[in-house]
Amino acid sequence: MSFILFLAIVIGLTVLPIMISAKILKANKTSFKACLISAVGAVSLEHFTRTAIENQGFAGLAALIINGILFSLVLGTGFWKGLTISLLALGVQILIGYIFVGIGLSTGTI
Repeated sequence: MSFILFLAIVIGLTVLPIMISAKILKANKTSFKACLISAVGAVSLEHFTRTAIENQGFAGLAALIINGILFSLVLGTGFWKGLTISLLALGVQILIGYIFVGIGLSTGTI
């Protein structure tokens, strides 16, 4: 049961920022399914770029550009909106991470 709850929280924290960003920028496809496919693809592509490129800064930049292309294709929008969705979703995920650190959820005590 706890694994299912953990999985639901992780999916929610990765898919919901993409959905919100896509709806704000008026992407053509903002369904949960399209955003879930985008999130899984983005994580896969980021892992691939981080392992394929030695320089981590350049790998992050390449992953951001590739994720912009992925979001534009999956969510049915232009490249610049896809890139903006990628940046907004990343910002919200970082903010949620800082909130978790601030309230002590990331220490493993729960």
